[in-house]
Amino acid sequence: MPLHDSFRGRRFAAVRRSARWCSFLPTPGPSRWIPFVVLIGVIGLDPLQSRASSVETVDAVIDGVASIALESTDGTPTRLQIPGRSLELRDVLRIGLEPSFTQPGEFAIELGDGSRLVGSMHAPSEGSEPAEAEAIRISSAFFAKPRDIPLESIRRIERLVPGAEPVPAPSGRESDHLHPTSGGTVSGVLVEVTHSGVRFEDDELGTLTFEWPQLRAVDFASLGAGNALPPKSIEVALEGPSGGLLRGALIALDDRAVTVENPLIGQVLAPLRQLAGIEVRMGRVQYLSDREPVEVEQGGDPDLIDPEIFGQFFGWQRDRSVERTPLIVGERTFRKGLGVHARCRLVYAVAAGDRVFQSWVGLDATARPPTRNPKYGSVVFKVIVDGDVRSTTPMSWKDPARRIETSLQGAKRIELIVEEGPGSLICDRADWGDARIVRD
Repeated sequence: MPLHDSFRGRRFAAVRRSARWCSFLPTPGPSRWIPFVVLIGVIGLDPLQSRASSVETVDAVIDGVASIALESTDGTPTRLQIPGRSLELRDVLRIGLEPSFTQPGEFAIELGDGSRLVGSMHAPSEGSEPAEAEAIRISSAFFAKPRDIPLESIRRIERLVPGAEPVPAPSGRESDHLHPTSGGTVSGVLVEVTHSGVRFEDDELGTLTFEWPQLRAVDFASLGAGNALPPKSIEVALEGPSGGLLRGALIALDDRAVTVENPLIGQVLAPLRQLAGIEVRMGRVQYLSDREPVEVEQGGDPDLIDPEIFGQFFGWQRDRSVERTPLIVGERTFRKGLGVHARCRLVYAVAAGDRVFQSWVGLDATARPPTRNPKYGSVVFKVIVDGDVRSTTPMSWKDPARRIETSLQGAKRIELIVEEGPGSLICDRADWGDARIVRD
């Protein structure tokens, strides 16, 4: 759909029109308190039990949860009701779901608040209402039916190509950027965005038209859209089965659906049968991939391999493996975590209020040797707290992910170490899946 003159004018004013080709390297009120419980569980409406849900708290994982309900006070959710138990919402970390429906992922649409919608783009169907002006219509696991997403809320559209390297985002967002399939990057101004392609202008090359198969990604210039949630709201992140994530303020939750308010696209009612989970973000968890290590050692003996070269090719990664792929150990995929290669030592400071360290550990999916040689793809995970070795976990590429946990009460630092196992360093690509600290 063409961008209206108003939108185009704002974009021309906000975007620096400098066309250039760049090299691309793939790599509530004070009134009385009125507690009430929202009770759910209508007979015949696809009960939650059929999807084997679980509830993860700061203390345990509760499996086989048959129903869920929210208890609210003054309109703010405060507790989660499950059969036989009432949990403080601040103690709930995640509600795990088993989706019975998987939305195909052709595109990843990244919003300005960090949400990532994985799905397909559509033209308005015959007889349906036309898509809103200055918007694209997409289907996603988060929506019961295709929905119009305002272009001003979008930061990036990436075409998902199996096996392809991720496309690096530009360092600045003063202008729009195209990333053609053939390579390179061109900057300028987006004029039109549709389900079939884009039209683009720059000073030197004029008007360019690309169909989506000719593009890997489109980065939108920042127009300063707000992404803050309402004060005192409960932030959650809905997890899609194909890697999508939708951030929002929790409005309602029952056995069939969850309703959230996203700051950019408004209220969303997402069917639970299409979701992989609901993460509750009340500040109880901090992922180590969002913290800075105070010490980093990797590569082992500098006489055998230059640490700088090791870091360039096998350096530790945030939220992806050292091969720049999703963190996958056995049948588990982790959205957050640390990808490393033996030998690697990461040291983090323990802050006041840090209570427990938790992580899944294992060899990344890319560590499986083509020859299945047992000498390759074996490591030892170690967790050391203030010099005390809390866990030593030998693992090979054949092993499923294992969960480790240790107290951080009174501690000052924690070391995460991966050493080579028997054999050699070949295929020693290891993951700390969901490596995190639970806080008081």
